[in-house]
Amino acid sequence: MRFPHRRAHDRRCIRTGGVGMSAVSIEAHASSLRAAGLGDDAVASWVAAQAQQTTEFETDRTRYSGYFLQCDDLLQRLPPKRQRNDAEAAAATAVLTSAREHRERFLAAHAEALYDRLTRNRSRFLRLDALVMEAATFIPGLTPRRAQLMAETSKLQRDKDGIEIDQGIFLAHVLASERAGTHLCHAMLLPRPESIGLLAKLATDGSLDLGATSLQRQGKAIVVTASNPRLFLAGRTIEGSPEIPTSRAVSISAVRKPPTLSISPSGSDCSPVQTCPVASGLILSSVVWRPVATSWTYSPNAPSSSIKS
Repeated sequence: MRFPHRRAHDRRCIRTGGVGMSAVSIEAHASSLRAAGLGDDAVASWVAAQAQQTTEFETDRTRYSGYFLQCDDLLQRLPPKRQRNDAEAAAATAVLTSAREHRERFLAAHAEALYDRLTRNRSRFLRLDALVMEAATFIPGLTPRRAQLMAETSKLQRDKDGIEIDQGIFLAHVLASERAGTHLCHAMLLPRPESIGLLAKLATDGSLDLGATSLQRQGKAIVVTASNPRLFLAGRTIEGSPEIPTSRAVSISAVRKPPTLSISPSGSDCSPVQTCPVASGLILSSVVWRPVATSWTYSPNAPSSSIKS
C-alpha cells in the first residue's frame, strides 16, 4: 500500500541522507522571523534547534519534538492570522513550512517505528482520531493537541493556520507503510465500542435519541437522522464538530448486519443521495458531506441501487 509519490520522497531522503533545508533557505526563513519582530535570541534558538538529518528513533524523537514545540511557541507570539501584517504573515509561513519539512523528514525515517510504539507492536487497534491524539502525547508537537484543534474549530476557514495538515502528514506516512497502513485500515473497519451497547438498546426500544442524532425503527427500515444546527455553512455542518462522531457511531450500530445502507438527505443544499457498501457487516466508507439534517434509511431487502428520498 505504498504510493508512488511517497516512494519518490523516500528515495530522495535516502539519496540525501535525510538532509533538510539548505543554509540559504534557513537564513531566508530566519530573516522573515526577524522582520516580524520576533527577536534575535528567539530566532537564533529556533535556527539552532533545527534538525537537518535523522538518526535513531529515540534521539530523533526528543530532538524533533523540541523543534516542533519551538515552532508552536513562535506562532503563538504572532497575532491571529487575520490580524497579521505582511511581515508577520511571511514569518508564520516560514515557521509552518519549516515545521512541516521536519515532520516529513522525521516520519519518512520513523513512521513505522512510531506506529508500533503507539499500538504496542500492533497489538491494539486505534482509530484515526485516537491515533493522532496518541501521537501528540508521545511526541509533543508532531500532531496538534485536542485543545489546539478545538480552538481552530471555532474559526472561519480563512482564519485558520491549517494545523489539521499536520495530522494529514502523519497519517499519510502511516498509510504509506504496508504493515502500519493495513493495520490502521483494519482498525477503522472495526465497530466502535460504544456502538455495541447502543445496538442492544435500539433492538429493545425500537428508537434511540442522543440529541444530535436519533434512530427510529419503521417496519423493516431504520431511519437515522443527524442534525447540527449550531454549526452551519452552505447547508452543511462543519467537519470537526463534536456531534459528528456520535452520529457516525449510532448510524454504524444501526446497520452493522444489513448488506446495504441507503442514504436520503433532507433539507436544502444537500449532496446527491448515496449508497454505502458493507463488508463483513461493517460500513466501508463514511458519508463525506455533512447536511444540517440527514436521514439514512436502511431496507434489508432493497438492492444496493434502491434509494429512498
